[in-house]
Formats: sequence, structure tokens, C-alpha cells
Amino acid sequence: MNVFDWENPAVTGKNKLPPHAERNYPEKLDLCGTWSFGGFPSAEYMDRFTELPLPDRLDVPSHPELHGYDIPIYTNIVYPFPAEPPRVPHDRNPVSVYRREFEIPEAWKGKRVILSFQGADSFLRVAVNGKEAGFSKGSRNPAEFDITSLLQPGKNRLDAVTLRWSDGTYLEDQDMWWLSGIFREVYLYSAGTYHIEDFEVRTTLDTLRLKVRTSSPCEVRAELEGVFTGNMDPGEELVRQVKVRPWSSEEPNLYRLKLRTPDDELSVKIGFRTVEIREGQLFINGRSIKLFGVNHHEFDCRRGRAVTEEDMRTDIRILKSCNFNAVRHSHYPHQSRWYELCDEYGLYVFDEADLETHGMKDVLSCDPQWKEAYLDRERRMLERNKNHPSVIVWSMGNESGYGENIEACSAYLHGRDPSRPVNYYHAHSRDCVDIVGMHYPSLEAVREMVAGEKSGRPILLEEFAHSMGNGTGNMAEYVELWESERRLIGGFIWDWIDQGLEKTGPDGRKFFAYGGDFGDEPNDYQFCHNGLLLPDRRAKSALFNLKYVFRPFVFSVRNGALYVRNRYAFLDLASFRVFLNGKETAAACAPGETRKLLENPAAHLEITIRDPQGNVVEEEQFGSPVMPEIPAKGKQLRGGDQRYGDLEFRPDGTLSRWCGQSLGGFSLEIFRAPTNNDRPFLDMWRNAGISEAAAETVRKAEFRESGVEQMLESRFFSAKQTYEIYENGFDLQVDFSPAPILPECLPKLGLMLKVPADFDRLLWFGRGPQECYRDRCGGFRIDAYSACVDSLWNSYVMPQENGNRCGVFCSCICGKDGTGFGCFSGIPFETSLRRWDPRTMEKAQHEYELPPGSGLFWSLDWKNAGVGNGSHGPGTLEKYRIKPEKVSWTWRFFRFDKDFSVRFNKILK
Repeated sequence: MNVFDWENPAVTGKNKLPPHAERNYPEKLDLCGTWSFGGFPSAEYMDRFTELPLPDRLDVPSHPELHGYDIPIYTNIVYPFPAEPPRVPHDRNPVSVYRREFEIPEAWKGKRVILSFQGADSFLRVAVNGKEAGFSKGSRNPAEFDITSLLQPGKNRLDAVTLRWSDGTYLEDQDMWWLSGIFREVYLYSAGTYHIEDFEVRTTLDTLRLKVRTSSPCEVRAELEGVFTGNMDPGEELVRQVKVRPWSSEEPNLYRLKLRTPDDELSVKIGFRTVEIREGQLFINGRSIKLFGVNHHEFDCRRGRAVTEEDMRTDIRILKSCNFNAVRHSHYPHQSRWYELCDEYGLYVFDEADLETHGMKDVLSCDPQWKEAYLDRERRMLERNKNHPSVIVWSMGNESGYGENIEACSAYLHGRDPSRPVNYYHAHSRDCVDIVGMHYPSLEAVREMVAGEKSGRPILLEEFAHSMGNGTGNMAEYVELWESERRLIGGFIWDWIDQGLEKTGPDGRKFFAYGGDFGDEPNDYQFCHNGLLLPDRRAKSALFNLKYVFRPFVFSVRNGALYVRNRYAFLDLASFRVFLNGKETAAACAPGETRKLLENPAAHLEITIRDPQGNVVEEEQFGSPVMPEIPAKGKQLRGGDQRYGDLEFRPDGTLSRWCGQSLGGFSLEIFRAPTNNDRPFLDMWRNAGISEAAAETVRKAEFRESGVEQMLESRFFSAKQTYEIYENGFDLQVDFSPAPILPECLPKLGLMLKVPADFDRLLWFGRGPQECYRDRCGGFRIDAYSACVDSLWNSYVMPQENGNRCGVFCSCICGKDGTGFGCFSGIPFETSLRRWDPRTMEKAQHEYELPPGSGLFWSLDWKNAGVGNGSHGPGTLEKYRIKPEKVSWTWRFFRFDKDFSVRFNKILK
């Protein structure tokens, strides 16, 4: 039986150079760009890849599947073919062949030439001038080959082939799209006689330890810019006491280190910091740290994992602006440039090996023939990224069960780099890890872990708050809990960006595809859409709430004074600009301290914190501004026979016209289009049939001289709606009584009114401006806001409940002429305006499936349930659920003219 290189886990490569620290190269030849290309259907083409005709062209870096060669496949756990490790399919195993020519610069004559592939999935073989240079496994780790002996004068030909499935695929079962090809940078560099092959920097707050390995023994000139210059003898470890400013996420101070040999020079930025685990806590530079983090995939909706520096910078800018201080790489080492940006901007990094065997559980982790494959991935992660101050923890990988191979990885990481802790979730409380991880726990499970876990190590919510669709609720409660417990060191939300690939729908519009949209089987449907950003990097509204929940300064008003608590470990409030009701105010509060700032603050207090560059770090509000004046009631109207002034009712008591506008009547709603995070409640809702509630309602009406009383009866509830009518509107009292058939919690409870399509603007006084829900409303200030219906819609790829505003006292709809209808209450309610009713939304799996609308739907909810995290984790907390119980409320409805709209808009911020 033939044993192929790509089905042999004992072999991780051929002719691959040892891993080394990432660095710049004075002599580098970029090979990115357009290559000749050919896609072939099966592994049989591997052996003759240098002979194959290549009819097409393809950019490098990129993924062939995103350019019409085979299809993207999305699975979370299951492998995309029958799992029989180390065997993979032969017949249906696409081969991608790349070819280009290059010339070696004259200045490189006499030097070694190294070919570097920064990322290729999943098996890479390379030839130069028709002769094999080597092969590699480990898709998210660099593969480098010395091709000096294969070169010829003038033009040279480079052939590269990637095989989509290999034994390495079994170690790369991360929750992401299966995409192959050369997806990271490719380049050549020269290496002279005294080439710097590797270097290692270890620092404390006042010490630099430096080792350098050169290809031939020589003296090395070392310069730490602005600090010292010195020479190193061959094999020497340079140790220097230095006076420097420490590096941290809050103050990312960097120093340029330059190393020179007779024919080589490199320049990198380094930082001085310490990492310790003690007293059950994580300490950076001697200060206890809480991690406000997110799991980060490399992804772009058009390029897949072939991300650009612009993508990376955008991600880091958003992360820092929203008060995140940490990222966990999920679940592989990222591009080298990413680490430099984390160093520069200040993010703590949990660097994770390219290792996940989720679909095999712990089978491979217990199999000694896979040990070398495991260790190779750990070595290549550590050696490339060892000099980055941002990397504070090594993670052995993700969700690969437990076994002797995991223990070997731990022994290697601890032995090779004792300066950083080691993390791995499936090790739980075993001695091979320094941190105890948790995945998607409930708050109660976290409390139980803290009470019962006996190792004394820090506890980390390594993955939590599954941000699929409309969700990421309850975050304030998690942060409050980890701040109250010394051993809880924070958490990483799952995850950063929806992995939706851009595709053209049947109507010609672009949409974001998920599993199955490319005909891929098996697939895990839309489980790849669980980020805080949409696939095109637009922020979901949950991110604005997190910016507030993760805010560095926590203000409170108590005992007639304003206090502030500083969550930072290193920065004083005095480093920021503090504005109270628009007026800049001098303020100071040391890291970790609480301080009184102001006696007798104003009843309405708006607080804004800006950094020295003017960026808003956080906003806080106590009290609220004055609401626009609501039109007076006028005198009570008398009427009957279904008509009261400009109000008209149907015989069953349904409001049908107001001010000449045709209306659909108020329907009592207990249903909303289910969110991805309503998953824990869907069965009870569907079994009860509550999506049918409106259709089953029977109405009876009594028309009185002063108004209308309408009785609603269905198998789900009984209700009475009483209209008391005035000259310019009416008071509507709703008395709701649930039937025993209703489940223990409801999606919502309120009214919905279908209105003409030209009433497409919502004015509201309440929380905003973004969408918010009961368990996700922190940081959304009460004020006057205005938006059109299409901007109120929040796209979550799959249509679902969205666009809600909570804490609302006044909700109004109007058209372009500024006239319309409003609803007011002294008790805050919730509101939305959409083009579709919830039942239509529920039926659509993509937005292009939503039909054209004939009107708009104005929702006015007594309560709308929180969103929770139930797509993969705990559902909405009990206090944010809606119990089916008797309840009554009264809202005032009024009509208004353009003058009211003008006055309302004048107070908009």
C-alpha cells in the first residue's frame, strides 16, 4: 500500500528550514501578484504538477474557491469528508497549481536564496526549475526552503501546488470556512555568510536579555535606539540593565532594536514587560489585569483568510476604540504583521497554535503517531512570535480533547519559554496549564467554578457570549461577576466578525452567504455568523453596548456626590479629558482607585471622556434631558356609530382610519421573529403555537359615547382595549390576561399597527441612537432621535427580530411633510418601525427572500424580551424575560403637525 506524503502525520515537511523569529529583510523580492494557475479535481495530479498546462490566472494571495475553483464549505465540528485519519479522499481532493517566473537580483550573487510561503492550505509542494524544493504541512505557519542549488542564471520558474485535503486537515478543524490555496504572502530573501538566522529577546521592566544566531560566527552590533549600543561575541547572551518605559495594553511603549553583522541588518520594535501568574491572578508588570477580550479570526467577506493590512488596522482601531484590551487568536497563529500592530496599538494576545481536532474529539491527542505533528505546530508558533511583547500567553490549540500529545505540547512550551503562561481549555484543571478555561458558561456555572475549583489558578472565560445574530446580551452581569472575584481574570467573546462570504442572490443583489449557500454538504448552516461585526466590518449594535460595559471609568452617584472608579491598571484619569455637561473639568483618579469627583452634581449629568487625541473613550448619563413638549389633549370627543371626529373604527372595534390615513388596526402581539439567540425558547414557543396568536384573535366591540371598548379573545389570552378619545388623539388602555396554554416566558408583549408606507420616519425620545434591548442597553443614552425606516433595520444576515429601541417615553411616525402620529407614556416602553411583520420575517432565511412590502409596521411594546446568548450558551437571564401574567397599561396617542416635527428635530443632538 502506498503511503503518500500527504497522508503521513509522522512527516511534517521536507527540506523546510527551522522556524525562526519574524524579521525584516534588507534584500527581499515580493512574489505576490498574478500567477499562472490551474485547478484540477483530484490528488492524482499532484505527482506531475510541474508538467500540467495552466490556462488561467489567479492572484496570490487568495483562495481558489472564491474564484470559481471548487466551492467554499462551512462546517463547525464535522469534517467535510468521512473521517478515517490519516486518510483523506483521493478522487475528490482538488489540486491548485501555481506558476510564475522570477529573476534573482545581481546583488544576491554568491548568497543563499530562501523562498518563504507565509500560509498555504493544507498541503504545499514546491519546485524550482522543475526540481522539487520541498513540501510542508501546517497551513497557518510559514514554510521556508533554501532554493539556492536549484537556481539558474536569468529567468527561473517557480511551481507550487496545494492539495485541499491532507492528514494536516485533521488538525485544522477550526470553526471556519474550509478554503485552500496560497492565502498569505510569498517572497524570496537573500542570506549572506553572516546572515542573522534567529534572535531572541527576553525582557523584564529593567532588563534586556538578547541571543542572536548567525549562519557563521561573527560579532553582532546591537543597538537599542536611544538606550544603548554594544557588541556581542559569537554565542554570547547579551544582558543589559536598562532604563525604559514599560509596555502594556494601556501604554504600548516600544523601542527599536537594531542588529548588524558584516552583511546583514535587521530592525524590530520590542517592549519591556513581565507576565506572572500568582495568587490566582494574571499580573502584567506587577499589576493585576482583567482581560476585556474577543476571539479573533482572520476574515474578509471577499478574500476569506487572505486579509490585508487595511483589514488588520481596521480591526485593531475598532477594538481599541471599544475598550477591548485583549484578543485570543482563534484558532491559529495570525499574519506576522498583525502581531506588530498589536505591539504598536496595545493588545494582549493569547497566541494559539494551528491545532483543532474537534470532529475527532481526543482520538488524535492520544495517538503517538500524531505527536510530532502536534509539536511542530507549537514550535513554529512560538519561534516566529516569541519576541512580541503583545503575546502574553501561549495556547496549545483548541478543542482537541486531551491526551499525551497535549501533555507533550505543554512540556515543550513551558520548557522553551517559561516567561509566559500556557493555556488550553480541554486540560481543565490539570497541572499542564496555568489557567483554567471555561467555554460558554452560565453565570451560575461560573460561580460554581469559582467556589469549587481547587487548583488556585486563574479562571478565564476563554469563549463566551456567542454573538450570533441579534444577541450578546447579559454582558454587564458577566463583567460585574469577574470584577467581584479575584480569580476570574476576564473573558474572550465569541467572536469578532461574521464569517459571511459575499455572493450574488437570485435578485442580482449581493448578500452574505453561510453554510449550504454554495451547495456545500455537509454544512453547519449559519453558525459561522457569530461576530460583533458584520462580514463587511460594519459594527453590530452589540458592540456599542460592549464599549460601555468595558469602559475604563465607572461613574456612580450616591449620597449626593459623583464618584468614579478607575478600572485601568496603569493610567490615571488625569491622562484624559473629562467633560461634565459639555464643560471640561480637571479630574484625577489613580489606577484601581475610587474617588469622589463632585459634590451635588446636576440632576441631569452628561459625562464624556476623551483621550489626548480627542477620541471618545466613554459616555455616561445620569438623569435625562427634557423631552419635547407633547401636544395637549384637547377636549374629550363624543361620538358613536364607529366614528369619533377623525377616527374611524370597523364593526369589530379595530381602528381603521385616522386623519384620512388608512390603518391596519392595533394587533396585540406576543410574538417576534425569532433571533438566533432565542434558541433555548423556540420549542416551547412553537409547541404553544404563539406565532399564530394574531391570526386567531376574535374581536368584540362596544361603541360608547366617550369611546370604544374592544374585547380580544384567543386561545392564548384575553384582553380589553379601551379607547378614550380626545380632539387630537386618544388614550388607549390595554388589560391583558394570559391563558394557561402560554409558555413560561414570551418573546414580547405589546401592540403593532400597520401604517401607510410613506410614514417612514421614526422620532423617539428614549435610548439610542442604535438598536438596544433590555439586557443590552448600557451606553445608549436617553435623548431625542430621528431615523428613517431603512436605517432602523439591523441586518443580521438571516432576518430576525431587530431594530428595537428601549427606555422610550415617546415614539412618533411621520412622512416627509412632518405630520404624523405619536405615542407617549410616563412609564418607558419599547418601539420599532419595520417594513415586514414578524411572521414574514420568520419565514425568510436570507434578506433577499423578504417580499416587497405594502406598508410599514409600527411596534409599541410594553416589554420586549432580552436577547441573551442562547445560540450557543445560556439564554436570556430570568430578569430580562417576559412572564405571562396579568398586566395593564395606558398609552396616550396624538396626532401632530409639521411644527411638532420641527421642534422635535431642533433638540436632536
